[in-house]
Amino acid sequence: MTRFGDWRDALKLRLITPERTLFDGDAEYVAGCSLGGSFEILEGHGGWGSPLGICRLTVRAGGPGPSGEEGESAAGGAQRVFAVHGGLIEVQGNSILVLGDIAEAAEEIDRARAERALGRAKAALAGLAPGKDEYETARRAMARA
Repeated sequence: MTRFGDWRDALKLRLITPERTLFDGDAEYVAGCSLGGSFEILEGHGGWGSPLGICRLTVRAGGPGPSGEEGESAAGGAQRVFAVHGGLIEVQGNSILVLGDIAEAAEEIDRARAERALGRAKAALAGLAPGKDEYETARRAMARA
């Protein structure tokens, strides 16, 4: 009996920003949120593309990872999480390309800096009425933090 993954090419993910490549390797699963809603991509996903908002991109890596180390099996692949702030995602065959305006790996986020930014955004949002430009700016700052 042939398993689904035995006859298809492995799912490949490339996550890049204008500054650097954050991930370029095999993936078993990719999940996140586009402007149209949540998505999950597995091997054999149909062609698709969408703009990205501010989201968490979760990747279950498989095979050689971005550091060249071997990932774990499909039953428990190494999971990586990235914060993505805008951009585009495109799926063609088993290739996923994420062009992030800004992105960083979860382990690289300075938690103290993020908490300070969240506090500033909440304080700014508290004094504003919905629908104003300043309100939307503060709301986006809070989402990024």
